[in-house]
Amino acid sequence: MKSVDQILVEANKTIAHMHHRPSMYIGSTSRPSAGDMFDGMIWITHWFWATIQSRENEFRQVVAAIRESHQCSCQGFPDAFRRHNPGSDDESVFEHVRKCWAEIDAKLGIDISEEAARL
Repeated sequence: MKSVDQILVEANKTIAHMHHRPSMYIGSTSRPSAGDMFDGMIWITHWFWATIQSRENEFRQVVAAIRESHQCSCQGFPDAFRRHNPGSDDESVFEHVRKCWAEIDAKLGIDISEEAARL
């Protein structure tokens, strides 16, 4: 059985991998609702990461702060981006969502470098 530390390493690796190879998780980043799918999948991965370390409250606070900084109101990253950028294409929505999660990762101290994705 894996230790908590080994499980945490795998969670970190998965988050980094999702940033660098999103098509493995959601298909094309330009497909309809790609940003919504990525947002949901990466949220679950982060929740698992936070739960492993008993950092759920910190995770919620960081997500709320980043949502506030992007003027999301009660919407998630994809819907708020569409509201602020009417007519935006699916690829733009996806890239915005990935950027927001990269900001969250930076605040939480999650290494999302390509090297971290390969560990």
